[in-house]
Amino acid sequence: MRRTPAQRARRRALATAADGGIQRVSVVLYACAPAGAAERILTDLRRYASARDWTSAGEFVDHVRISEPIEQRPGWAALAALIETGKAQGIVTPTHRMCGLRDAEQVRLDSWLAAHRAFVVNVGHPGRRLTAGA
Repeated sequence: MRRTPAQRARRRALATAADGGIQRVSVVLYACAPAGAAERILTDLRRYASARDWTSAGEFVDHVRISEPIEQRPGWAALAALIETGKAQGIVTPTHRMCGLRDAEQVRLDSWLAAHRAFVVNVGHPGRRLTAGA
């Protein structure tokens, strides 16, 4: 659903009034994708975050296969710094596996998110196949 700027402003004002002025949720948009698909994926992630009135603390795309360990991804390192410093409270990604393919990475991710009181949300791409590698 597309909202006009006035509708978005009104919605933010109502939310701010209702929650006592608590700051908006800040998230990081993250994907592993080839260069040709990155902008389309980021557009979908932006749309998802905007629909929830979340602000973006950063956007990172690693042009590597999702099988690449997250510790070796430059975008992931920047994302982690934003979560660890509290500048972002969550990660918006097309699929949870982009944040760690192997089960052990998933367990570490869940523990790390819990330690920083952060979350990850999977947007998914119904009807579309995501390319996971460069």
